[in-house]
Amino acid sequence: FFNKERKKMHDHLFLPLPGSNQITCKIQPVVIFSILDHHNRRKQDQYCVIGTLLGKYTDNGVEIISAFAIPHAETEEELDIDMEYHRTMLDLHQKANPNEVVVGWYSSASVIDENSVTIHNLYWKEMNQSPIHLTVDSELYGGRMEIQPYVSEQLGNDDAEDEEETENDNVITQQFFPIDFELDTSECEQGCLSALFQTKEQENRSFAIQNQSNHIKNSLQSLLGLLNIITGYVDDVVEGKKPGDKNIGRILSECISYLPQFPESEFNTLFNSQVQDNKAIIQLAELTE
Repeated sequence: FFNKERKKMHDHLFLPLPGSNQITCKIQPVVIFSILDHHNRRKQDQYCVIGTLLGKYTDNGVEIISAFAIPHAETEEELDIDMEYHRTMLDLHQKANPNEVVVGWYSSASVIDENSVTIHNLYWKEMNQSPIHLTVDSELYGGRMEIQPYVSEQLGNDDAEDEEETENDNVITQQFFPIDFELDTSECEQGCLSALFQTKEQENRSFAIQNQSNHIKNSLQSLLGLLNIITGYVDDVVEGKKPGDKNIGRILSECISYLPQFPESEFNTLFNSQVQDNKAIIQLAELTE
């Protein structure tokens, strides 16, 4: 089972148990960057790295805000995890961020095996509840960086006669299944990520930050390109070249409902007035400098 580099996520079957509670998960981008940085700094003979996830619980799920690394050694014969280091780091972290609690653990490998179950049980005991397990395919074995959080259900013997047995004693195995998630990025973070993506086209991995006017121009060009894609899709559906999709239709209808409901001439006047105001502000800022 230890030959992880030959395994892929789609080699495994994950089925939700009847009655299991589905939750949603929000992940801050800095968490993914922390995991990738930890993976890049691992020892040469170390296949993957693990660490603790911190965040907060919400009404309908969990939000993962930050993470820190945990030293561990993993071989075919044994698994060694420094949980005392975890407790020390958690205590220091909560002094600066008292509202963040442990919500689970991460791995830079995209597979779940026997060692994953052992680590998951350790965190379950630390938290006294089911932890989130976040996997990141750091080596891009699937051709892309797969990100997937999981929760688990403990399968046990409900017919155990000894009442003194603990809950963990009755557990036969764990079943993992994926949950829905989204990367929760602010407008500022989206701008930073967009700038980082631009560096992949450059040999020196650098990117010049654009001024405001060029940024607005590029944003409008990108928006125009997306509108052309949408109108092309709608035209193809109307002409019968493509089958319609009800979900896409609902999304388009919702977007259209946000458009201002007044004549085009009035919209152009208001838009041009706003553009002139922005230009005046930029000129005043340049004069102040």
